[in-house]
Amino acid sequence: MRQFHEMKCLERTLSVLVVPAFFAASCPAMAASTGYITEIVTNPNNGAVNFVVNGQRTDLPACANGQRLRWAIDGTNALAQPTIALLLAAHAQNQKVFVQGLGSCSSRDQPNVEAASYVALIP
Repeated sequence: MRQFHEMKCLERTLSVLVVPAFFAASCPAMAASTGYITEIVTNPNNGAVNFVVNGQRTDLPACANGQRLRWAIDGTNALAQPTIALLLAAHAQNQKVFVQGLGSCSSRDQPNVEAASYVALIP
């Protein structure tokens, strides 16, 4: 009986470990980068904002092929305005930033530029 109980505990432990691994494998790649902003480009025709961070990126999504350093933000979204202000200030002050991507590319801008999820200043 004790052996049966130990097997059940092992099964439950394995299911707790395997299930999250399955879901993690199905998540899209979300890139991250730390570095300095070297370029900010806006498109007045559609409100797209692209910026380049000179640091290495991790987990580049397949859609961002060939755009390793470039990120996109939808400038028409009012919620993006503080992020754009932060980008401009960081670039003007040569302040290091951390960028986390959404794991997908921006449809408003170029289809091969990953959309930024958030940007943080690095002290």
